[in-house]
Amino acid sequence: MFYFINYERQDNATPNPFDIKDYLGNSGARIPELVNYLGDNYNYNPGSFTNNISTLVSDKLIAKIDWNINDNHKLSVKNSYVKATNFSPNRSSSRGINFLNGSQNFVSTTNSTALELNSRFSNKFSNNLVIGYTVVDDNRDPIGDPFPSVEIIDGSGRMYFGAEAFSTANLLK
Repeated sequence: MFYFINYERQDNATPNPFDIKDYLGNSGARIPELVNYLGDNYNYNPGSFTNNISTLVSDKLIAKIDWNINDNHKLSVKNSYVKATNFSPNRSSSRGINFLNGSQNFVSTTNSTALELNSRFSNKFSNNLVIGYTVVDDNRDPIGDPFPSVEIIDGSGRMYFGAEAFSTANLLK
């Protein structure tokens, strides 16, 4: 009998720096006014737009057992488990201001198990039985308070705030 167990952990933090001086839109200097207006009139804080950090935290576990029952029959059982949380804010650029509260948190869990039986009955006959089961749960959650998705066209630039309009509806179970 042989066994194998492996665990991996990944913790990434990626800065997304942005300098407002690079923005090509007409109203970069007025962004604090927009933030104050949203807070005063809608009690909504769109969050930061200058240095929003992307993060990935992932745990991976693989376990496998191989059993040589005899010369003609071999049994293998394998389980793979992955749980990851990816926070990926849209990065601000020279053509677009993306506020933090329009980001999403992507949580994904996959658990997969397989049983395999290899049998040899003679030099001419053999069989391979594989039974597998996989469960996937992907969920995307908005970061900020609920707020309509807004795009402001600002000369050669654009500003985006509010809940991300599309991917938060992409659930997989």
